[in-house]
Amino acid sequence: MRERWNRFSLIVFPIGGAVVAGMLLVACGSDGPESVESSGDVEAVAPAVLVEEDVAPVADAQGEGHRTDLVTVRLTWDGRDCTYEGPTALEPGPVELVFSNDDDETAWVAFNRHTGDQSIQDAVDHFGEAPSSTPCPSWKTDMARASARPNDQYVWDGELDAATYHMVCYQMAPLRVWFGAGLTVND
Repeated sequence: MRERWNRFSLIVFPIGGAVVAGMLLVACGSDGPESVESSGDVEAVAPAVLVEEDVAPVADAQGEGHRTDLVTVRLTWDGRDCTYEGPTALEPGPVELVFSNDDDETAWVAFNRHTGDQSIQDAVDHFGEAPSSTPCPSWKTDMARASARPNDQYVWDGELDAATYHMVCYQMAPLRVWFGAGLTVND
């Protein structure tokens, strides 16, 4: 089954445990326009893998420097690696994030926008070697945060403005974070 949420999705707590909710807030907080949450643990031990592609194409229908075509980026968790497929440099415009969980346990994704002038390298340095037990940085805002059940997907559709972004895969209890990718959106 494939879950689809947009920017106006609500926070969902399908389980009643305040412990899980508290751990989620520690992991990556909920200070942005969207968060979707559920429970699950994932065992993993390997660092993230990045597959880079070229800059996404530009269309001029909404003015110079604004994409009108939807760009799809993919983040896949297989129980050991957090693998990104898609461009690492984009023009502002619509984006679809497809988070695939190919593991037999629930997995989590956080897609964050940097709130200051922090670089992608700053995010890599913040998390350190994978798996990290470091929560998401205070200098971010959530674009999307969700779980995907085993062998399922989570899809987020949204609009990206000029900024720096990063994505992580993570598991709960104990918190373990794998850096997935960094994106730069330029005008």
